[in-house]
Amino acid sequence: MTGNGNRADAPPAVCDPGNVVLLADGTCGSTCTLFCYLLLFQLGIKATVIGGRPTTGPMQAIAGVEGAQIFYMPEISSLASAALILAAKDQQAELQAGNGKNAFSPSDSKMTLQFMMEPANC
Repeated sequence: MTGNGNRADAPPAVCDPGNVVLLADGTCGSTCTLFCYLLLFQLGIKATVIGGRPTTGPMQAIAGVEGAQIFYMPEISSLASAALILAAKDQQAELQAGNGKNAFSPSDSKMTLQFMMEPANC
């Protein structure tokens, strides 16, 4: 981990980002989305994609749920049930909400990544 205390500066890279290719299958989502977009946007790493429906034209390397975090229904149900049990009766209605986290591209701060097409570039 960098950015804190005596680890304020990142160590030197082990290889040049120009020599790295991200190989994806088009089903990346959640934390995978964050990691891959850091590689693509901050380091300029190229991406290629394999698999999927046979067709010509661009394919998305990152095409799963492109939010910043995925919440599965059993997890949501369990957490909601626990919150409702612990909450006072007059607070229970306030506990109902949605959306986990949105992730945005550095090039478009108004459109979430889950609604953007980002084709593989390699």
